[in-house]
Amino acid sequence: MTLTVLYIFLGFIMLQAYIFYKKKQALKDFNGPMVIPIFGNLYNPKILSIIKYINTMSKKYGTVFTFWKGHNPMLIVTDPGLTRIILSDTKNFTKGNDYTHKMGMVFGDGLVTSVGNKHKQDRICL
Repeated sequence: MTLTVLYIFLGFIMLQAYIFYKKKQALKDFNGPMVIPIFGNLYNPKILSIIKYINTMSKKYGTVFTFWKGHNPMLIVTDPGLTRIILSDTKNFTKGNDYTHKMGMVFGDGLVTSVGNKHKQDRICL
């Protein structure tokens, strides 16, 4: 029984390590602060002041850098021109559930959070 639990636990750890490695490889072209599997960048207490943290990391790693919220990687873009290009490109930039949920709390259900045909219709209204 104990050996079975140990094998399951080790299998889970190996699977998590593999998933982490694949995600890290996908972002290998982008710089960012050191990441710890499972914790990501959340080990750093400076993260509590997120605006200061992003400003500091932007100065250190450039206007596009990686940030890991736990085991979820993100690309942080601080260049306004590049941000505009990304957000206006509806073919290559798809709004994920995390984005639409958090932005929806601030902006409601509108142009910022809509996708597909609804986004196209909302843009026409402007």
